[in-house]
Amino acid sequence: MAHPLVSPVYANFAEFPPTLIQAGEKEIIINKTSQLYKNIAAHNPNAKCGRYIYECYADMIHVFHQFLDLPDAQYVIAKAGEFIKAL
Repeated sequence: MAHPLVSPVYANFAEFPPTLIQAGEKEIIINKTSQLYKNIAAHNPNAKCGRYIYECYADMIHVFHQFLDLPDAQYVIAKAGEFIKAL
């Protein structure tokens, strides 16, 4: 169903705040995650570089960030920290 109350993919993203999307390529919802980023970027074509970021990590699953023993998890948490500090 293409409705914003069902999925945020269909929301209006005009003047959306800075957003960092980090996803694992093995996520079941990876296509929706990618589409979400594309919609945010499309609604904000004049946004400065770095305001909207999409990162997809090879062979990672949904919420892989929680597995702190994984080097990729440590890396993405550090990247999220850098993104927040830069705001």
